[in-house]
Amino acid sequence: MYTTHLIYIEHKNRLDVYSREDITPVDLWSKVDMNTHAYVAVTNNNVSHALDYNRMIVDYEDAAVASTWEDYDNVLTDGLVYGYEVHLPAYTVGTVIPTNPVKVWDALSTLNTFNLDYGDFISGKYNIFAYRWMLHDLRMSIQEDCVTETPNLTRCLPVVNGFVCRPAYNTSDSALYALGGAKLCWFDDGHTTPEVQLLDFTKVGRFDVVSIRDAEHHTNNDVLFINKDTKWYFKFDNYNLSEYTPILVLGGILILPDQYSISNQNTISVNIDTIPFGKALPLKKMLEDESVSSSFVVYEGMQYKEYLKQQFTEELSSDCFMLFVHTKRLFINRQLNLDTWKNYNTVNDFDKNSYLLINKATSTIRNFHLDMLDDRNELIVQNHVVANLALDEDNRSSLVMVHSDCKHHTFQDINKSVCDGLKILGDINE
Repeated sequence: MYTTHLIYIEHKNRLDVYSREDITPVDLWSKVDMNTHAYVAVTNNNVSHALDYNRMIVDYEDAAVASTWEDYDNVLTDGLVYGYEVHLPAYTVGTVIPTNPVKVWDALSTLNTFNLDYGDFISGKYNIFAYRWMLHDLRMSIQEDCVTETPNLTRCLPVVNGFVCRPAYNTSDSALYALGGAKLCWFDDGHTTPEVQLLDFTKVGRFDVVSIRDAEHHTNNDVLFINKDTKWYFKFDNYNLSEYTPILVLGGILILPDQYSISNQNTISVNIDTIPFGKALPLKKMLEDESVSSSFVVYEGMQYKEYLKQQFTEELSSDCFMLFVHTKRLFINRQLNLDTWKNYNTVNDFDKNSYLLINKATSTIRNFHLDMLDDRNELIVQNHVVANLALDEDNRSSLVMVHSDCKHHTFQDINKSVCDGLKILGDINE
């Protein structure tokens, strides 16, 4: 006899997993529509099958009217199971184990694996003390004597102190450079440890890194930026959405498929006002300058939209670019809401290898580690800073890119930040 085990609901860019106790057939039937696809995992003799629930309830009335999973199980026959069996995206059938997840590496806490140095991708110089203020990139390589599992650095996206950096791989020395990453690490506060993470797309597929340029500087190899008020469009000629999934990085903030709209096979758009650049970019600037005022001084500033547009004039912007991941779909699950208080929160079964921790206030990617404390699953989070923004001529708060008044102020910690757990899953490999 077949037994229903798990239910998978695919809605746009999201794929949620439910047990049979979490949802009834009646509830599932009500969710099915043109934009929502349901799969049911059934088992028999320890063999799991994924069934196309959408098709089955249209074709087979007994399946559609089943009000309990026991009723649904009684309907199933060998013929029905083999007739409606399909490929299940993103998960191993009958489990909550992702088939192609983006893995998260904590480069500073993974022992005997990574070398991290300040360097310069163009010149190849690194770890030269006399040149340290001119070596703005963070260089990452695998230790020669490493015998443990390692990522494929050619498929890794570096994140430094919460901000995504443009990756550049040097084949001659097998090193990955996070462009501009060393500047984000130059933070002179003994109470704060730099956060360096790698988002490993090895199991998802390879990706290409492409510059974003405005119409004046655009070439056929670039992504074209088109400004239409709050909607910003990004047009690409060399990639299509039937083979690739774009990921947009603006100001070091990761913008994923559930945050942008698809206009056609070669264009995506994003409502720029929905992304908290007004809080994120001042934080980024203050990290780069090693300073933030605790005395509420007024900064001279640049509107964040103007800062981003300025990046589109650069040939190799370190924090504005696009990734084209060679997979037809990425599933984006934002399914945890973590309220971190005084730098910690206890979270059971938090999988640090497949979740990203996103600060909801800034959209920056946070770091965490699991210590051997009273609760082995206690989540330790470093909290970022609330930026004090300049006032405009009418004494209203402006959303600005700040330039700090001097180098002698220190960061102030905040006691609370609300974070989401983000999981990125690939579907079909290249």
